[in-house]
Amino acid sequence: MHSGLEAGKIILVETVPMFVKDHTASMILTFTQHAVSHMKVAYMPPIEDIGPNAVHVQFVLSVSNHHGTVHGICFNITILPVDNQPPQVFTFDMSVEEGGSQQVTMDYIRMIDKDTAQDHLGIILQKAPLHGMVQLDGRAVNEGEQFSYQDLSMLKVRYQHDGSESLWDEFKCIATDGINSAEFLLKIQVFPVNDEPPVMKDNLLPTIYCVEGNEVVISTDYIYAVDADSDDLKLMFMIARQPRWGIVLKAGITVDRFSQRDILQGIVIYRHTGGEIGLEPCFDTITLVISDAELDADIKCCFNTHHNPLLPNHDSFPVYDLNITVLPVDNQAPSITIGDIFSVDEGKLSAFSVNHLRANDPDTDNNNLKFILVSPPQFGYIENILPSPGFEKSNMGISIDVFLLKDIISHNVNYVQSRHQRMEPTADQFVFYVTDGKHRSVEKPFYIVINPINDEVPEFMARNITVEEGDMLELNPSIINVADMDVPPNKLLFSVTVQPKHGMILEKKDGTDSKKELLKTLKSNTLPMMQDFSMDHLKNGMNLVYVHDDSENLADSFTIKLSDGKHEVERTIFVTVNGINDEKPVLS
Repeated sequence: MHSGLEAGKIILVETVPMFVKDHTASMILTFTQHAVSHMKVAYMPPIEDIGPNAVHVQFVLSVSNHHGTVHGICFNITILPVDNQPPQVFTFDMSVEEGGSQQVTMDYIRMIDKDTAQDHLGIILQKAPLHGMVQLDGRAVNEGEQFSYQDLSMLKVRYQHDGSESLWDEFKCIATDGINSAEFLLKIQVFPVNDEPPVMKDNLLPTIYCVEGNEVVISTDYIYAVDADSDDLKLMFMIARQPRWGIVLKAGITVDRFSQRDILQGIVIYRHTGGEIGLEPCFDTITLVISDAELDADIKCCFNTHHNPLLPNHDSFPVYDLNITVLPVDNQAPSITIGDIFSVDEGKLSAFSVNHLRANDPDTDNNNLKFILVSPPQFGYIENILPSPGFEKSNMGISIDVFLLKDIISHNVNYVQSRHQRMEPTADQFVFYVTDGKHRSVEKPFYIVINPINDEVPEFMARNITVEEGDMLELNPSIINVADMDVPPNKLLFSVTVQPKHGMILEKKDGTDSKKELLKTLKSNTLPMMQDFSMDHLKNGMNLVYVHDDSENLADSFTIKLSDGKHEVERTIFVTVNGINDEKPVLS
C-alpha cells in the first residue's frame, strides 16, 4: 500500500462488538494458528475510504514454534473498493442580470465523491427555477432530467433568467454517483435592470380641490407611481408644464420637480395665486413627467457591487396631468357704479336702469346683489312693481327700502316723485349700500333731478270794488293778485271773459287820460275794451282801471279768467257804485 495511506490492521474478532470497521479496535501483532483456524483473526481495511480503485496491501510475518522460527513470509491482501459514500457538493451563489444568462460551471457547483470517479457523477434537476430555466446545450432541462458533472466543465449548462423583476432565484438538484445521492440548492442573485418605466397607481383621485387664494397638499391620493425596477420613494415628478393659475411649492419653495418621498412627507403643495376667479370654479392643470432616472450621488447598488442596475433602459417616461379645481370664495365686497343723471318729472315716476345705477361683485351673481336704503328720499319713495311671491297683484305704490339688481335690470324699480303739492322740489337723494349677503359696499348717495312741471293751480285772488258813479278805480294788486307755486314761474295770462255792462276795463296811460276825458271817450265808444293782459304787464307798471259809465246803475260786475297755460281759474268781481246827485229833476 502507498506509504501515505493507512494500511488497515490485524484484529481479534472478539475485540469488536460488530463486524464492521471500528477505529477503536486494537491492532494485534501476534496470533496463533488456533485463533486463525477458529476464525478469530481478521483484517480490518483502512478507516478512510480507499477511493474508486482496488488497493493492494502486504504485510510480512514470521511463524514460530518450539522447533524454531520462519522469517519473511509475505501475506498479500487486495482491498476492493465499495461505492458506499454519497457525493459531497459545495455551491457558490451565481449572479446574473435581469433577463440575462450565465454559464453554470464548476465555479458554482463543486462535487467530491471519494469512491466514485468524477466522470461517473451526474446531476438531476429536482426542482426547476421559478424565474428562469436551466439549459443544456441550449435546450431546457426539465425536472427529473440528468446531466453529467463533466457538462459543467465543458460549459454546456446555462441558467437563463426570464426577465421578471425578481431579485433572487434558485433551483434544486440531486448529485448522484449512480448509487448514492445528495441534494443541493444553487442560489442565483438577479441584478435588476431598469427596463420598466414607472406607471401611475390605479384608483387615484382624479381632481384636487383647492379654495380660491389658498393652498392644498398634493398627497398620494392624487399622484403615486410604482416602478418594478426602482425604489418608489426615489421616483421623480418633473413639471413639464407649470400650472396657469398657481404654483407648486416644496417646503415653501417654488420647484420644478419633486420626489415621491416628498409627497409621502406631505411637503408638496399647490398654491392658487390667480386672484379672484369669479362665480364659477377655475380649472388648472399640472403636467408631470414621472422619471426613475434621478439618482442621488451616494446611492449604492443594492448588492454592494460596481454594477448599477438603476439607470433607465427604456425609451420613454409616462406623462400625467394632475387636474386641479379651484373653488370660488365670496371674499370681495360689491362695488357701486353711478352712471347717467337720473331725472323724473315732478309728480311722476321713473324707472331705474343699469345706465343710472349699477353694482358689481366678481364673486357673487350680480342678479342677487341687494340694495339697502340707509336714508330714503325726501320728496318721494322707491317702489318695486313686481308682485310679492305667491301673489299676482302689483306692489305699485308701496314704499320699499330693499331691492335687487335684477329688478333694476328688468326695469321694475321706480322712483316715485310723490311730494310736490304746494312745494316745488328740484332735487332729491337717497343714501344706500349694496350687499351680497356677506360683504357690503361703502355707502353712497344717489342724486335725483326733478324736472318741474305746471302742476299747481294758480291761486287767483280778486276783491270786489266800490266806485263813485262815473268814476274810475285802478285794479291794483290789492284787488287782483295771483300766486303760482310752480317753479320756474309760468306765464300767467288774464282774459276778461265777461265785460262790465256799465263800465269798461281800460289801460290808463300815465298822465294822459283824465277822468273826464276817459268818461267822454267811453260814452263815445271810441276806446277799445281790454281783453287780455298778463301778470308781467301788471308787474311792469300797466295801469289797469275800471271806469264807470256814469249811468244811474249802482251795481256792475265783470269776470276775469286766469290761465297758466294748463289750468284756468275764473273770478267775478262785483262793483258797487255809489250814486251821486248829479242829475236835475225832470217834471213828467
